[in-house]
Order: sequence, then C-alpha cells, then structure tokens
Amino acid sequence: MAAGDTALSICSDALLMLGAKPISSFDEGTDEASVANRLYSDMRDQTLVCYPWSFSFKKVKLARLITTPTNEYRYEYQLPGDRLTSPRAVYDSSATGMPPRKEYRIMGDKLLTDYEEVWVDYQYSVPEFSMPIYFVQFLKYAMAWHLALPITDQTEKAQYWQSVAIGSPAENGVPVEAVKVTLPDTADGVNVPAGLEVDKVNAYFGFESKVIAPAVQVASVPPRTILIGAMSG
Repeated sequence: MAAGDTALSICSDALLMLGAKPISSFDEGTDEASVANRLYSDMRDQTLVCYPWSFSFKKVKLARLITTPTNEYRYEYQLPGDRLTSPRAVYDSSATGMPPRKEYRIMGDKLLTDYEEVWVDYQYSVPEFSMPIYFVQFLKYAMAWHLALPITDQTEKAQYWQSVAIGSPAENGVPVEAVKVTLPDTADGVNVPAGLEVDKVNAYFGFESKVIAPAVQVASVPPRTILIGAMSG
C-alpha cells in the first residue's frame, strides 16, 4: 500500500509532470491549488469505478430500517454512505458459497427487498493511504491528463497524458485511420455517416453518444475536434 500518499501529494506530482509548480496546500490561493482541489475528488472516484479493482470492495451486512416500502417489497435497508455505485452483488446469507440474489430494487440510498437479512459487495471511496502503488501512479497520470488543459492551456499535453493514462485510440481498438469531426457549440447533435463506430471511443474521449440507424449521433458538447474510428468487421 502507498502509506505515504495523500490527495495533496498525488495532485502535486501530477502538476510536476506538467512542468508546473507543486502545491503545499489546497487552500494556498494559487490557480494550481484551486483547480486541483476542484477536480481531484471526482477524478479519484471516477478512476476507482472505471474498473472493479479488488482493493476497492467491501462486504457488509446492511441495517434493516424500521420504515417499510409503500408497496412491492416488505423491507428496506440503508445502503452504505461511502459507496460509489450500486452494490456489485447482493446476498441473503453470510454462508460460504451462496449465490448472489436478484430480487431487490435500489431506490435512492435504500435497498428494497423481501430478504430478511442482506449483505452487499460494493465499491467505496478508498483513502489514499490504502491505495496500492500501481493505482496511485495511475491516478497521478489521470490527474495530469485532466489538469493539463486548465493549467497549461496546451492541448498537446492533455492528449499526451491521456494516452499515458488510458492508451492511444489504436490501443483501445480504434483504427489509426480515423475521421476528424468538429462539433459545433450550437447544435442538438451531429450526424456522423453510417459505417463509423462511436462506442469504442466513447469512454476514451469522455462524451456521451448513442447509435441510431442508419447513422451515429454524437450528443451536443462544447466545440472540440474528436476522432471517430472506422468500424471494423
């Protein structure tokens, strides 16, 4: 585990990677500290939930509440306050080898079900001192990627650290011979010719998209140039 790492040290190292000065406090009043403080928590949690890291899971027994659901189920349970997403698995017993159960519903911060006891596996917001070294390094790369544009105003640096963090489009299954598409700032969406695939680059470029027949529609976003790889197969 990376016992000596903190949110401050991770952000400072990411700034150093960009050629900027490290920060000594999130409240020191510099642009670097302000931007890092604003972005870090969301970036940390997003990086945690992007993959089912084994170190990011807990198994706990849920507390059954006195209140009961209005209909459909008999019981409601309080979900953990430190969860990042919905439970990965739900059980009605602590016995070894029990399969996950499916008869439940998540409503807000409650789990509704007919099971008289409930255990859940879930991802939580892991403190920095409990993160493995490899994840801390990944998080530094991700922070460098997201700090690059607001701190350096250099798109090339943002693209470089993006590729360091999550790989190039080609490494993620997007052909190098991609099509450039510039999205306008005033539009409900942009229709891209059929025969192109957005799904493979959706997470990479960080925007929402959906496939429609016979074309692909990219959701409206601020002006930017993106790469849409030609569909293979």
